[in-house]
Amino acid sequence: MGKWIRAFIWLITGLSFAYDLYLWGGLAITPTVGRQLREMASVRSPIAATYLFVGRHAVNAAGRAEQARVFAQKRFPTLIPGADGSPLLIVERFLTAQSATGTLFYYGAPILLLLSLVLHVRRQKPIRSFGRKG
Repeated sequence: MGKWIRAFIWLITGLSFAYDLYLWGGLAITPTVGRQLREMASVRSPIAATYLFVGRHAVNAAGRAEQARVFAQKRFPTLIPGADGSPLLIVERFLTAQSATGTLFYYGAPILLLLSLVLHVRRQKPIRSFGRKG
């Protein structure tokens, strides 16, 4: 049974990271806010900076840059058109504008990754006898 739980947690972890990289990668390549987000995320939020950097390269490598940008536009329709307010708070504005599911994925993906690694290390391993490979 433990094998199925570990596989399920790995699956949820992968889906969470895929959503985050797609969304934040789309934000990173958005012309109106992408550059500001990338600059301020490195100072304000290491998680956002990671998602923006890896996501931007992932969506470009997958050839899905335009689709990711449109996906991000749908998730943040009021924030994408322009940079209202202080550019120093742009990362915080996007973080607070996320849906509950988006926030769960944003913070949950790194936590689930750590949980997956801990469960993998602590999994039950087969016992080996002398001279027998099992």
